[in-house]
Amino acid sequence: DTRWPFVASLLGRYAFALPAAALGLVTPLGIGGLYLALFLETSVPGGINYWLFRSGHWKAVSRRYRPSADAG
Repeated sequence: DTRWPFVASLLGRYAFALPAAALGLVTPLGIGGLYLALFLETSVPGGINYWLFRSGHWKAVSRRYRPSADAG
């Protein structure tokens, strides 16, 4: 299941990191804003993926792609 990790990556980059980088360029935050953008770019998708893993939904998705254990 790669759809949700892809969405998490897009969300981290375009909804969080890009605005933080823009703030770093146009406000006195400067390099701090750019460091914040780098942090958000990895931590937001990481947090979302961790939450998705902890939810256990990936197990149901995995079962759809595996052959059943009794078919052998």
